[in-house]
Amino acid sequence: MYGVKVTLTMTPYPDLAATPRDLRVSSSLTLPEDAKRREDLREQILAIAEHAAYFTQFSLFVSCKEAGLRDHPVSQKPEVNRWLAMRAIMFAFTHVFTYSQHTKHVKLHLPAPAEFPLYVKKQDKPLLLSSLESSLKDQPYLIRIRAFIDGVTNLLSGEHHRAYFEGVHPNYLQTRMIKRLNQHGKKQKRERQQTRVTSTPPSETSTLPHGAGRTIGARPGVYQGVQMRSQLEIRFASELDERGIRWVYEGEAIGPSQYLIDFYLPDLGVWVEVKGKLSARDRQGLPEVAQTLKNDRGEVVYLYTQDKCYRVNPSGLREIEQASFWQALRKR
Repeated sequence: MYGVKVTLTMTPYPDLAATPRDLRVSSSLTLPEDAKRREDLREQILAIAEHAAYFTQFSLFVSCKEAGLRDHPVSQKPEVNRWLAMRAIMFAFTHVFTYSQHTKHVKLHLPAPAEFPLYVKKQDKPLLLSSLESSLKDQPYLIRIRAFIDGVTNLLSGEHHRAYFEGVHPNYLQTRMIKRLNQHGKKQKRERQQTRVTSTPPSETSTLPHGAGRTIGARPGVYQGVQMRSQLEIRFASELDERGIRWVYEGEAIGPSQYLIDFYLPDLGVWVEVKGKLSARDRQGLPEVAQTLKNDRGEVVYLYTQDKCYRVNPSGLREIEQASFWQALRKR
């Protein structure tokens, strides 16, 4: 039934060989056996790979043994933040073997999606092509989507096969990728700690200041294998766990100032900065972050302190009680 495998490999770095394996994101198509007889198989595969590269900020490479392609560079882009991989644009297809009516669902995930010209809430189901055609005003983007869909359905179709497009999800949360990124971050921290242990004399390690240079007096610590910068952050992470809320620590720098938010709650679309004391940079930078997230993703930002919380709006900070903060999370 199936015999030709096409693999798209995407990386946050332009050099595939230099990218650790746990930071490579792959998405595959398995084509019918008769695809081997296509004279233009290589050209068709390169065409859909080129269209796929349009939808991701990552560099993209394609492999297919039957087409003579092995990690062939399609688009090598400047390095981007690896945490962008936790979201993807997802294309869904149905592949039918006409003799037996055997059905196979095919999903192609392209991480770090380029900006989608239509705002879609994270809870929305995949969009049908008809709804895109009636809603999208960006004709070049729509043309790319049509070309990619047509290319994939054509490759999946054959003498005894038919393929149909189901829909596209422009803002798909990849939970498995979040776990992989967390594991990669832990591995890097262990390697850095080992390097410091072997390269720093004991007399120097004993003079390191508390807080690792972030806030005077803050005491860093490790929670769930993650190195955190203060005990307040550890208590906040513990509270999230008790409430059954999944979190990512220091996942992504956001906005013009590249502000590194402490916690991202991927199931809720909420970002939380945990602070013992506010600074001028916080008051200026956090509203910029709120504006960026509101415009690009429809997500929100909160500021959590020892005894108060703030809803961060593009216009500034609005104080709320801690109880109101947790209640707001329950409602999302």
